[in-house]
Amino acid sequence: MTPNSNYCCNVLIVDDNESVCRSLEMIVQNLGHKACSALTGHSAIEQIKNHILDIAFVDHDLPDMDGVILIDEIKKKDENPDVFMIMPESSVHRTELVIREDISGVIKKPIVMEEILLVVETTATKRKLLRENRDLKNQINEFKLQLEISSLAISHDAINDLQLLLGRLDLISQDPQNLNMNSIDLCFAVAKRMAILLNLFKEHDPDRPMNFLNLVKELTDSYMSVFPKMRIKIICKNSADFQLPSGSKMLIFVFNNLLSNIIKHASKAAEVEIIISRGKDRVLIDIQDNGPGVVSHIKDKLFEYGTSTTDGGRGLYLSRRVIEYLGGTIELLPTTTGARFRITLPVISQRKWTFH
Repeated sequence: MTPNSNYCCNVLIVDDNESVCRSLEMIVQNLGHKACSALTGHSAIEQIKNHILDIAFVDHDLPDMDGVILIDEIKKKDENPDVFMIMPESSVHRTELVIREDISGVIKKPIVMEEILLVVETTATKRKLLRENRDLKNQINEFKLQLEISSLAISHDAINDLQLLLGRLDLISQDPQNLNMNSIDLCFAVAKRMAILLNLFKEHDPDRPMNFLNLVKELTDSYMSVFPKMRIKIICKNSADFQLPSGSKMLIFVFNNLLSNIIKHASKAAEVEIIISRGKDRVLIDIQDNGPGVVSHIKDKLFEYGTSTTDGGRGLYLSRRVIEYLGGTIELLPTTTGARFRITLPVISQRKWTFH
């Protein structure tokens, strides 16, 4: 039998019979999938730590624990693996076991290899379809979010930059003496900031991760060029060289919104610190300014649609939606001076299946 799912699964076999493990490993690998085995429950638990798992075959009667207990541990994994119990058909009523433990099925002993072939390929095809369906829903949600962002970015941010650019060009046209290096640098900086923002809507490779630090530096440099008295300091704690998930370029909108709010409510000479620190699988970004802070009567609903002290109230609402889409959070932290926002984001998983 040849593989037809075109989806490579990570498969774990747990049985105290080493020959059974080796036989099943060989079958799975011949189908084009990746396989790993364990002879005990505790060994299996160590195997699945920090590894992605799609399918598990678990012997009901393990030497160190009940197979049902191991299944409970396996089902805690985020990817919700399909688990099949290996056991004598006479031991437990199969239908009751499936219902009680929410497992995908029971493989009876003695094991029939053709059944394993069918189970692996059927499950791989199912998981492939589920993944494609999930990816399609994510793409639709991202597209809808980008439409909302594009509407706000074009109607507000890009138009403001364009008006600033046209205003400076108008001054130059009225008096050529206004054409100097400062004017040229300003025009270039405004145009660059517009390009950074409009780059949000370019088609991109969904599987290509984004370098977060490069994104932040490029945007903050453009702000300090447009507003020469503004000071933005980036502080990186731990390792700041990391990748964020696909879609992370929408973070440009979030940071642009936060920085433009600082310009609006603090001053064009505001001092800003962006503090980036990384944990094991999360990154924290704090954005602190020295402005007057957020007025108290809107703090509790700051990220709700329509909340604003001026006309608008969509920027922080959409910023929250972007961050949540990327699996993170954004909040306003208490501080004695200015405003301090904290963004928490997941880092791209580096987990890879390895053989032991």
